[in-house]
Amino acid sequence: MARGRIDLDDTALRSDPVTVISRVLSSCTRESAAAKLTAAGVAAVPARRASEVATDAGLHARHLLGTFTATDGRRFVTTDRLADFARTIVDTYFMAPGLGERSVELLADSGATAEETETLIRSGVVIDGSPVDITYLPPTGETVVAALSRASWVGVH
Repeated sequence: MARGRIDLDDTALRSDPVTVISRVLSSCTRESAAAKLTAAGVAAVPARRASEVATDAGLHARHLLGTFTATDGRRFVTTDRLADFARTIVDTYFMAPGLGERSVELLADSGATAEETETLIRSGVVIDGSPVDITYLPPTGETVVAALSRASWVGVH
C-alpha cells in the first residue's frame, strides 16, 4: 500500500465493504486512517472516544462539560453550562429528566390510557423512572447539595 493510498479488492469491497476497509485500516492510527481515506476521496476526520471527550480539559474549562457526583458517590461527566453571556451571569444548571421520568406523562398526553401505559411498563417497553438526586460539586470546591427534581445524567465512569 503506497503512502496515502488505499489499495482495495473491488470484488471483496462490493461484497463486504466494512470488513475490507477495517482490515486495511486496522494498523493505522486515527489520524493516518483519516488521511488515507481523505486521499482516496472519502470525507473522513478522526473521531475521539467518549472517554477522551469527557476528560478534555478545554471543554471543562469552558464549562461545556462538568464533573458531578451522585449521592451514591459515583462521579460522572455531563453537559454543564452551554452558553455564557458577557453581561448576564448564569449559575443555573438545567439537566435532562431521568431515564423514564416523564414516560407516563408523555404517554397520557399522546392519548394512551392508564391501562395501556401500565401494560407497556410491565412488558418492559416503557420505563417509568424518576429524577436522579445528585450532589453538585462546583469548581470552587464548595459543596452544594441540591435535590434536583428534574435531573438526569449521562455517565462516563
